[in-house]
Amino acid sequence: MNIEDAYYAGKQIICENKKLTSYDASFVIDKDNPNIQKYNEVIPRVYTTPFLSTEFCKELLEESIRLSTKGDTFEVNPTEGGSVQVPEFNFKKVPGIYNLIIRAVKENLVPMFNHLWGRPNYYEATIQIANYSPREISEISYHFDSAGDVSVVVPLNTGEYEGGGTEFLNRGIVEPLPNGTALFFDSFTNKHRGLAVTKGQRYLLVMWIKGYNYNFDLTRE
Repeated sequence: MNIEDAYYAGKQIICENKKLTSYDASFVIDKDNPNIQKYNEVIPRVYTTPFLSTEFCKELLEESIRLSTKGDTFEVNPTEGGSVQVPEFNFKKVPGIYNLIIRAVKENLVPMFNHLWGRPNYYEATIQIANYSPREISEISYHFDSAGDVSVVVPLNTGEYEGGGTEFLNRGIVEPLPNGTALFFDSFTNKHRGLAVTKGQRYLLVMWIKGYNYNFDLTRE
């Protein structure tokens, strides 16, 4: 058991929504999009691709908020620096949802990771929903992701807030994408930050995908 698994082992909860725990590609994946499993380089070394269906995004967010009101709240990770902390809901607490999302990643995103970076094997991930809002944390500072090899960000409620977006240092800004569209990039070479949300609440599905022989360390800088 790695450090992350051990940290959440005593906090696990059950999702009763079977649509979020029983894999049905026609519901989970944006299958009707003609560009599914095709990627676009929006700025150098940063890519987007259609991924999750809008229906799945809606139900995933609603279920996460419902679970958070029962005591499993969105909370900042105390091991992260204050300038990059944001309230989050980690799906290691909900194994049914975690396993479903991992399968979706392996079947739909990993082939693109392999094509771009020659990395065919991914087995583990940190998967969470991050919440940005003017009332709490509206933005985070520039940083490199250090919890995995590939970072993936999927918007869940675009259109319900103002502001937001992701800025890559000296290379450009990716404005909020349509719900379900994955923004992905190599974690260690892309310094970036989340731009301020000025109104409403922004929810993102955030994943750091790890390859074989990656040793996860919750305290890693």
